[in-house]
Amino acid sequence: MKLKSVLKISFCLILIVCLLTPSVFGYVPFGCKWSDHRASIYYKSSVPSQYKTAMGNASSTWNQAGANFSYYNTSSASNANITVAFESTQQYPGIAAVTLRWLNASNRSQFDRCAITLNSSGNWTTNPGLIQFFENDVETVTLHEFGHTLGLNESYAIGSIMMTPPPFWTQRTLGNDDKNGVKYIYGVRSALKSIGLDSTLELNLNHEFNKSYGSTLNDKNLENFDDIVVITFTYQPISKEDLANNADLIVRGKVINVLPAYWNTDDGFAPSDKYGEESQKYEIYHDVVIEINEIYKGKTENKTVIFRQIGGAVDNTIRINLDSINYQKNDDVILYLYKDIENTKVSKSEFYFAYPVQGELLVLDNDTIVNSYGEKVDWVEREQYI
Repeated sequence: MKLKSVLKISFCLILIVCLLTPSVFGYVPFGCKWSDHRASIYYKSSVPSQYKTAMGNASSTWNQAGANFSYYNTSSASNANITVAFESTQQYPGIAAVTLRWLNASNRSQFDRCAITLNSSGNWTTNPGLIQFFENDVETVTLHEFGHTLGLNESYAIGSIMMTPPPFWTQRTLGNDDKNGVKYIYGVRSALKSIGLDSTLELNLNHEFNKSYGSTLNDKNLENFDDIVVITFTYQPISKEDLANNADLIVRGKVINVLPAYWNTDDGFAPSDKYGEESQKYEIYHDVVIEINEIYKGKTENKTVIFRQIGGAVDNTIRINLDSINYQKNDDVILYLYKDIENTKVSKSEFYFAYPVQGELLVLDNDTIVNSYGEKVDWVEREQYI
């Protein structure tokens, strides 16, 4: 048999194996867990009663995953491990839900507290139909967020509840990848001893893109911080046409500076209550200065634009945003920018924020364009909507 034919057959066999083999990019452990294998949930008064039922179903679904872990409800807000709220999330534009995860100050591999907030300004339902128009299912989104409070990050396995969700989707069951992930963290329910994790945070290090550009903790010395919070979002995907129509400014440019982080509080100081309302209402931002090379939409007299990102370190507090690109000087970027009306009080400058994931694009050295999840973007297709 000729060598060329052998190579063709070998290639086909390899391709078939790759298609039939589960992706190596499956569940992604965060590297932190609840030390006693259980966590209490407190529902704030802002959560409607019918939503509590749906959220309770979500926590029960995780309890039935076969892992050595269980959620349970508590009526004590001060003693709760996890608080759940249905409130405005104006400090996090463009998202359906946000989860904050505080790390234990004395043991970075353990959680201290978590907080889940569903955006009350969004459209929600507890009874989605076969065709779901512009409504998020409470149980589905909460099931995803509870996965984060267990210690899971976004998954790369199709069918997983922890996979980056499509818009307005409904999935009230766990995939096998989700079950395997929580069992890896806490062990199986019948095990006498759960599987241990390395004390180093794993984050998304098995994702090639995030090795270079993801918001990881590899370059952070966590020993310098007493208050460590990791932020994950369930963002609300929109169409390419709406993404372009809603943007005030669409530019391509080069990162020329990343400015020091700051609190968006009125006085610029950290909230006094570490886990309270103020701590969840306000956020740490940092600003990225972009030198504009090309404007696709909108007008500006300036040669630069300041783009605000969530996350950063101030004094002994660090907030790490896993869903944004960790920009470096000279990065080539394309941004869909919106005027930041809510947070202009912290500066006299005209600031912008980018629509999450879809509106933050990085141009790699080989001219491949990716979003903040490392997914390739067809810019030719995008341009027709601008």
